[in-house]
Amino acid sequence: MELLSILLFLVFLASLFYMSSAERRRETVYETSGMHAEEAQARYAYLQANGIRCRLRTITSAGIQEVNSPAMISTVRVEVSKKDRNKAYELLSKYK
Repeated sequence: MELLSILLFLVFLASLFYMSSAERRRETVYETSGMHAEEAQARYAYLQANGIRCRLRTITSAGIQEVNSPAMISTVRVEVSKKDRNKAYELLSKYK
């Protein structure tokens, strides 16, 4: 039983390491506020259609919208792998 616990802990650590290293291999090529998420989605689809592996990432944080009225503030990012970043920037420069 103790061996199983140690093994599960090691698998957990390995998955954390893998997830953090994957984050370092990505770069944001487009970012907009959550109100304009459709613009990010269109660029995401355009990059994918042109063979770029990418992902959409939404980052949300709490904020204040009006007088003491809580609101969620979000940012939408298009992220690509670092090896595809130059091609992604080239394609986005042609995007209309």
